[in-house]
Amino acid sequence: MSNIAIIDHGAGNLVSVVNALTSLGEQPRVVTEPQEFDVADGIILPGVGATAP
Repeated sequence: MSNIAIIDHGAGNLVSVVNALTSLGEQPRVVTEPQEFDVADGIILPGVGATAP
């Protein structure tokens, strides 16, 4: 099992990403602080397919 961090930045469908990873047998963590990224094997930034510059 990987240590996957999902960044909660206030946008995107966070619950769907958590549910998808959980259905694959993972236990993702929702993180908000940069220091929490250091211990992650992978980081997911959920969104809706577009970002502003």
